[in-house]
Amino acid sequence: MNKGKKKKKNLLWKIIALLFAAVFLAGAVPSDALALEADTMSYTLNITIEGYEGNDPAVLGAITLKRLLPTEEEWTPVPSMTGNVITCTVEIPNTGTYQWNLGGTPFAYQEALNGQGLSSSSYSPKFFSVYFKNGSETYATKYVSATNHLYFPNKVTAPPAPTREGYTFAGWVTQEGGSDAFDFDSAITDVTTVYAS
Repeated sequence: MNKGKKKKKNLLWKIIALLFAAVFLAGAVPSDALALEADTMSYTLNITIEGYEGNDPAVLGAITLKRLLPTEEEWTPVPSMTGNVITCTVEIPNTGTYQWNLGGTPFAYQEALNGQGLSSSSYSPKFFSVYFKNGSETYATKYVSATNHLYFPNKVTAPPAPTREGYTFAGWVTQEGGSDAFDFDSAITDVTTVYAS
């Protein structure tokens, strides 16, 4: 009688093991790590460029989103532009550490996403337009981050000196026809116009 019970018990365990294996292989019981990796979310970047009046979403350079951890991946979203706002949206795994890049250079702090029910996230940096005027013409335009970052400081650098026949360039000033030198060491806090003197 013990042999009969033992056979039934072994058969029962084999059936349970086979059912569990079939359910697991069918994907009904994925591991936690696989379940988190499979979940995706929308990650949106909205860059506002104060003072920008054009319509070129690539005005700041190519925009990419790089996943740094747990594995390296990179997405190049197609940007769109509405008014002075560049928008990019990427579908990504909702776990990992991500970094937005502008022209191949990191311009946002790394953001760790932990997959805790996120369906979307966004980052909205701001840039200011800085116009360099030579007479009545705009000689150069630069875009400066409103927030001071390692690779995108909130200060502007001077463009090459303009040349014009019969004119000697003396420097960049704060007002047209003025004599107060523009301070390139000061943070840019708004749309700014600088004049050749």
